[in-house]
Amino acid sequence: MYEESKNNYKKVFNECIKQTEKLTLQFPEIPLYQIVLNQLEILKVRLIDKEITISREELFDKYSFGSIAAKNFDYTIYGNNLMFVYGMSYKYLNLPDKLKT
Repeated sequence: MYEESKNNYKKVFNECIKQTEKLTLQFPEIPLYQIVLNQLEILKVRLIDKEITISREELFDKYSFGSIAAKNFDYTIYGNNLMFVYGMSYKYLNLPDKLKT
């Protein structure tokens, strides 16, 4: 279960980028990893760095890494992290910074 907070979202997002960079270097012959990395980097700038909202429709139209994760990395930590980042993208700006304990 993932904590739905900005702090956790950023943490998981950064883990996804690091893991995707590692996979891109490890398997340069597989273009899928570079596609996912490009989409993650664009989304990070937009959401986290510039805090520009993204709608569900725009997310589904412009970014495919969520469906790529579901299809190719199902039931792995990497796949679950990608799906969390993808699924929470349109909600990010409305998330609390951290959950109250």
